[in-house]
Amino acid sequence: IDLDASADCTTLDLIDASLTSGQISSLHAASSLRVLQMHGVRLGSSGAALLADAVGSMSQLHELKLGSCRLGDRGVQQIFRSLPASLRRLDLRHNLLGDEGTRRMAAALANGSPLSHLDLSWNGIGPRGARALADALQNNTALEVLSLNWNGLKDGGARAFGATLPFNSKLGELELTHNSIKDGGANHLAKGLRANNAMRVLQLEGNGIGEAAMRAVGDALQAMFTMPQKETRPPLQREHANEDAADDELEEISFDDEDAPEDAPGETRSSPRDEL
Repeated sequence: IDLDASADCTTLDLIDASLTSGQISSLHAASSLRVLQMHGVRLGSSGAALLADAVGSMSQLHELKLGSCRLGDRGVQQIFRSLPASLRRLDLRHNLLGDEGTRRMAAALANGSPLSHLDLSWNGIGPRGARALADALQNNTALEVLSLNWNGLKDGGARAFGATLPFNSKLGELELTHNSIKDGGANHLAKGLRANNAMRVLQLEGNGIGEAAMRAVGDALQAMFTMPQKETRPPLQREHANEDAADDELEEISFDDEDAPEDAPGETRSSPRDEL
């Protein structure tokens, strides 16, 4: 793949490409990019470090798609530290991201991240990672869509988001399908929705939530369309020590062979692209 001609490109599609370290580093020259699509490029943490350096120089980048790049906690952290101020949409689906990496990411979200759309679906985020994200949203005024489908948030994660909703006036869509959330978690979400004036879409399919709890969520959403606008102020950071002790540990969810050695940039793939 010849990336020398990418300097003037505004959109670059590298889906499932096999890239060498030199090719990844050469993306520095693509300073005019607005959309970079690298779904399925097996970067690993070493490739993520190279990409992070390149992305930091893309002052016009608006959308970055890195689904199924095997980034892991370390790789995601490297990418997140280098995101340009212009970036609004970030796709990190299916990247072996766990609670520790999510906590570090949440710190950036709480400190003025300009992202409006963030997709963290198909990772290994549990209740603790969810609480970190929920706390970050109390101080975030940019994020509009957050996708957390196919993780393991459970009721503890849903409870955290429910507690945050009264203090967030920007997030309009929250996707929580297939997260082992039951009636208790759904009821906490419904309670938070009743004090929220921004949420318009809350996805909870595939959780096994009962009819009564789902009705409570639906009624709370419907009521918001007639709710008068009001200002809210975040409370002090919630303490989660007792909640952490109560929650079961969630093992990292991976749909790849975790025992297989990480691919170095430049190796070809022997399997077709994941379809999420």
